[in-house]
Amino acid sequence: MENLSDISDMYKGQIIYYYSKFYFIQDKLKAYTVKFNQYVNNNFDYTEDTYDSSGNNSEDSENNNENSENNNENSENNNKTKKTNKENGKCLINTYNSGVLVITSHKLKTHFRDKTSSNKKPDKEYEYKTDNDNKSIKIKDNKMNLMKKYYKKLALKCHPDRVDDIKLNFYFIESQTAMKERKLTYLLFLVYKANISLFFENDNEVSFIQSELEIMEKNIKDLTNKIEWKWCSINNNGLKNSLINNYALGKKLKRKVKKAT
Repeated sequence: MENLSDISDMYKGQIIYYYSKFYFIQDKLKAYTVKFNQYVNNNFDYTEDTYDSSGNNSEDSENNNENSENNNENSENNNKTKKTNKENGKCLINTYNSGVLVITSHKLKTHFRDKTSSNKKPDKEYEYKTDNDNKSIKIKDNKMNLMKKYYKKLALKCHPDRVDDIKLNFYFIESQTAMKERKLTYLLFLVYKANISLFFENDNEVSFIQSELEIMEKNIKDLTNKIEWKWCSINNNGLKNSLINNYALGKKLKRKVKKAT
């Protein structure tokens, strides 16, 4: 228990660090995006290549019409073959990752039905589940059981019926979002922000947290790799110009010529 309590303290610091960093970058990026767009609109304009696309559009529309006509013909042929297969009593087999679903004519479908009631829908005997599917279901159930435990702790302290505090009530409202999105680390982040002490009881919690923190780290990298973030956070004017020029080249923009005063 002492080792798990030490591990819980370690992951507490990591969860608070990652989520605080993520929301800081996300808010900063909004301001950077406005600043970047203003600079682009004031200094760049669209080239003739971006406007000169009417001829290609007309050809594309004609090709799309031809493709739609061909698709309609194919669908009609498929409907005809389905009707003939039903009349002849043939089996239509659709394969899935988890098994094989056999769709037959009405006479053969009665094999899957309950003998006591003829109007009853077919049983799901033809649906197969692999061992991997069962394992994933158990993992999701274990994760939700953990989240329900922490959600109850948070509700006891932060529910609006129990306490009249704007910040604590906000943590409770956000915990509902965490439960809906199945984010254990975000729920733990809210628990820590509400100053609720806890420690992990098994190793499953550690594996869940590690996998979610890896996703959070990737999300942070995705935000910092955006050109708006790079352009606004760089202090070197040469690097700034190269970034904006490459962006303009990819978007087919040309720099505006300033009129002499």
